Amino acid sequence: SWLDPNGRFAGVRANHKTTNNTTRQFLFVCLYAPNDATERRDYFETISRLPWLQPDRWSLEVEVILGGDLNCFLAPALDH
Repeated sequence: SWLDPNGRFAGVRANHKTTNNTTRQFLFVCLYAPNDATERRDYFETISRLPWLQPDRWSLEVEVILGGDLNCFLAPALDH
């Protein structure tokens, strides 16, 4: 598992053994992005460089489940 000392992200890897005796791998990630646009951009740039989020670190069989508060909005005129 991974935890940001500032409380902005956490991640955990889990394996699940299915009924047909195969194993599924999951990566659960929770993000809490800053409200400020400049800080948020820097935050996502930092997150994208974290070793445990790099695609070559995991097999293609890992399912990533991402959640949290990204503090982004699709329609700025509506979400002010």
